[in-house]
Amino acid sequence: MPAGRIYQDTELAIDQLLSLTEAASHYLMRVLRVQSGDGVVIFNGTGGEYQATIEALSKRCVTVRLVEFHHVDSESPLELELGQSLLRGDKMDWVIQKAVELGVSVITPLLTERVTVKLQPDRLQKRLHHWQGVAISACEQSGRCVVPVVRCPVDVSVWVKSSKTPGFIASPQAEGSLPKTINSTQARVLIGPEGGLSSKDIEHCQSDVWYQFSMGPRILRTETAAISVMTIMQMQWGDLH
Repeated sequence: MPAGRIYQDTELAIDQLLSLTEAASHYLMRVLRVQSGDGVVIFNGTGGEYQATIEALSKRCVTVRLVEFHHVDSESPLELELGQSLLRGDKMDWVIQKAVELGVSVITPLLTERVTVKLQPDRLQKRLHHWQGVAISACEQSGRCVVPVVRCPVDVSVWVKSSKTPGFIASPQAEGSLPKTINSTQARVLIGPEGGLSSKDIEHCQSDVWYQFSMGPRILRTETAAISVMTIMQMQWGDLH
């Protein structure tokens, strides 16, 4: 059984000798305690994965040989984009991690009226790099071979108008459940921040491609709402059965 799954941002080919990044090498040697001859799985996020054997270990580098390619399709038939209002602390990391586990294709952080997080321009690229790393780690853990993209934060008004893909909002004011008559292979879901979506935010979604639905009589935390909505949508149109 492979010791673990490791993402490497490089082209891969059978019989290739590959020196893993320092971070991946450290994880394999210091956390998983691998030995020469052990098996690992390597993928680069473009689809499929390689069975590899550890050829050599040095102080800071693990070298593997790619032995066999496996076409693994763990992607949902539903192409789902999560529009998540920016959250404080590690809540954003948690939502990104769970969204990847639940099969989303794209994650877009959103600036909504009640967002309290202030991302300075000089910290934005560092934060994006961190969020993409969270998504990669979630792929390694969950068995996904295609890495979802974490996009640059945008204002909700811009995001809503950027696509004609059917969009969904879970709203305490809505009366009906998630529409079952819509048969779509693509969808977007809008999740508010800790203080919820404002009436101004929701006004941006007043078009024939946006649908509001109720999640029941209880008020959910934003991270709970995100996971719940994505799960329901994957059950209805995706691969959770």
